[in-house]
Amino acid sequence: MELKRIVARDLRAASERAVLEHGKDALFISSAELEGMTELIIAVETVQAPSTVPDTAMNAEVEATPAVAGTHERTHPATPAPALRDRDIVDTIKSEIAQLRQDMMWSSRLGADHAIATAHPEVRAVVNAMLDEGVPSRLQARLAPALAQAQTAAEAFGRLGEHLGRLLEPMFCTSSDTDWSGIHVLYGPAGAGKTLMCARLVAQAASRLGADHVAWISYQDTRMGAWSQIQALASQCGVDAYRARDPEALSVLLDELSDRSAVFVDTAHSDGRQLAADLATFLHADTDAQFHAVVAADASVQTLRRVAATAEGPNMLVTRLDIAERPWPLIDHLLDGRPWQVRAVSGTRWATSGETSLTVNTRKLIEDTLTPLLENRSETGVPTGDVEGAGVRHA
Repeated sequence: MELKRIVARDLRAASERAVLEHGKDALFISSAELEGMTELIIAVETVQAPSTVPDTAMNAEVEATPAVAGTHERTHPATPAPALRDRDIVDTIKSEIAQLRQDMMWSSRLGADHAIATAHPEVRAVVNAMLDEGVPSRLQARLAPALAQAQTAAEAFGRLGEHLGRLLEPMFCTSSDTDWSGIHVLYGPAGAGKTLMCARLVAQAASRLGADHVAWISYQDTRMGAWSQIQALASQCGVDAYRARDPEALSVLLDELSDRSAVFVDTAHSDGRQLAADLATFLHADTDAQFHAVVAADASVQTLRRVAATAEGPNMLVTRLDIAERPWPLIDHLLDGRPWQVRAVSGTRWATSGETSLTVNTRKLIEDTLTPLLENRSETGVPTGDVEGAGVRHA
């Protein structure tokens, strides 16, 4: 994409000129007054120049890496990926602007809520504390009914914890005996921790099903060092690792591994719906694969809502619970109306027990999430004793 500058007598004239010269898809970035004129900055998509790389080079067969014990690679002629970076940038900006508009809508709804406006001053202080802590506006509006009838801040926090518990507990898998047999495909935003989460799942499946009955496939992950990392992690788990560069190669691998009890496919894809559509063309109709969205507990609202918009199925895996101080965006994401099922988590902070646990203690998660709201208790008028009586633990 490319930024363009337009100067006209007023905003309307500048906007009309932008549409006339660059079309309706032009993205308005900013406007400012400049010496009696209006300066408008817009973003427009640039035309991708045709590739000058010869077809023979683009379609050359990729050489296999040296054989390593327990690891295998299936390669086919490499297919050039389309140049979509500009489109991704534009889509990201558009989604963030749409998110800002939605937040403004939810904020106006919360401000117009008569029950909150007429609530006890201590309760209104709790609502203000939620705003200060960055609780998404949509989530604030959803939690407001639980606070409206409270008479004290302690009661408000108690109601808030109970309400969140009722909503979140059914979404988290609390059993340590999760069945990981079958084919499991992991996708999610870059940097979410898909490979390390896959390693945890592979290790747990290997301990229960036997390492010889578990396989790990790396699919279309071209990051530097990614394959070496997977080889090392698979070796630690004692399982075989494979690499597929395209859907056809993946289909062949899955046929060869049909006798394995569990197969985990670690992908570099973030769009689960598109990934499932791409694979459906090559996989057999009777291939029953489960897709899992991998998200970080500290991800932003925009990132999580992009995941929701492209999710394939309700399964979710949450990473980085150790460093998520205020996972309000994650909670908002879980309560977006979809029947999410958090199948596994990574991180010991809210784990039910031990470093290898993949389940979460939802009560502790809620307590630790609510605790920062009390850091400025002098402003909310919440006495320490009242807070402890409400069941919310101090930092």
